[in-house]
Amino acid sequence: MTNASEYRTNSDVALISQKGVATNWKIREPAPELSDPISHTETEHFVTPNSWHLVGASRRGKLHAHQARFRDDAFALAKTGQWQILVVADGGGSKLLARVGSKVASQVAIKAMLEQVNRASPDMPATELADIALREGMKQAWEAVAQKAQNRNVTMRELGTTYLSVMHRPFKGGSLIGVLQVGDGLIAAKVNDSIITLAKPDSGESAGSTLFLNSLHWKNWIDRASVGTLNNPIRLLAAMTDGISDDFTPHGTYLPKLFDYLYAITQQETPAKALLTMMGYDKHGSFDDRTIAMLYHRRSSSQLVKQMMGD
Repeated sequence: MTNASEYRTNSDVALISQKGVATNWKIREPAPELSDPISHTETEHFVTPNSWHLVGASRRGKLHAHQARFRDDAFALAKTGQWQILVVADGGGSKLLARVGSKVASQVAIKAMLEQVNRASPDMPATELADIALREGMKQAWEAVAQKAQNRNVTMRELGTTYLSVMHRPFKGGSLIGVLQVGDGLIAAKVNDSIITLAKPDSGESAGSTLFLNSLHWKNWIDRASVGTLNNPIRLLAAMTDGISDDFTPHGTYLPKLFDYLYAITQQETPAKALLTMMGYDKHGSFDDRTIAMLYHRRSSSQLVKQMMGD
């Protein structure tokens, strides 16, 4: 557990409910002398030349705000050629350097997967390439976290983080999707009118706990890479931390509602901002950091005009 002396309150503002009654939750800022500061929110959005949108948003949860702590979630997005890549990581909330582990893991993994794709032979089958890249991304993420722990003279447990990675590309009229997950959270996609989960989340030895990327050596996770193809293109794919996925359980009942929210966001001109706003919802018993990285296909109005004019 975190010692209270390790954080200092710079602002102490009680949250006001819709009824105007102050709650016990407060908004506090971490002490300025703490190392590795990160922003309380983060967003990213870009569009590939073939009109795939990659959108990510992350925000500090109520508990970390109340404890004057930093956000522990991280995400990274990338594109190259026909490929789109997403990584989401959730630092273990009880560890002081969890935010370092999640950030390092996501950034190193995305870079490693990009390098694998960019240097691959044009003749390499796409399914084989995705498998290799997913494995290499996870391996390098683990090694980077291990190196960071060694540099700081702490155990890897102090940088504990979950790890969810996704690779996607259009494939023969459908979709090729590769995933590798260690820990909780969720990777799911909407195909036609159905929502399918693409990896199995982990649970730890006790309720409310999970496995982390650095719980075991990377060789224990290498066979978790899974690559497959769908006959139909995805309508929407989302990778999320448990701060979101746990709020929409049981998934068979409530995931459709989440994907309805996410689809509405895809219609916005500033989807990253809209996603961040949506994740500010209030739900009893929900106070974790929240992060979603999502992928969808949508042509802009200017692209549609050019297509109609034959440009």
